[in-house]
Amino acid sequence: MDINRRKALIVDTDETVLISVEHLLEEEGIDTTTTWDMREALAMLRSKRYDVLVLAEHPPEISCRHILRQLRESGDRTPTIVMQSAPRHPFETVYLQSLDTYAVVPKRDGNAIASAVRHCTSQERTATAA
Repeated sequence: MDINRRKALIVDTDETVLISVEHLLEEEGIDTTTTWDMREALAMLRSKRYDVLVLAEHPPEISCRHILRQLRESGDRTPTIVMQSAPRHPFETVYLQSLDTYAVVPKRDGNAIASAVRHCTSQERTATAA
């Protein structure tokens, strides 16, 4: 693993989505770590730095809002992309974005996910170099 490569943590309980996003990001040159379990993901975020978190909107064990609030309150500003299963009320999107979520994208739109991750990791790279 090249230490200069960007690193993404992907969290989803849908194995098909998890594997698809993993392959998509690896094709973009991003090292990926995946998990089905949000509690495990939180522990991973505490022990290792990731350039971007790609997160299912509705993990079963903890709400997405709770996860983002917990991360932000702990000082973790990892750019986060929330993958939505279906379009939501605009207020939900605004709320998620108020928690420093970079983007809320359709779960099955690989182009939107890849574009959001590219943007996050290029922003992170620029901020790190400054």
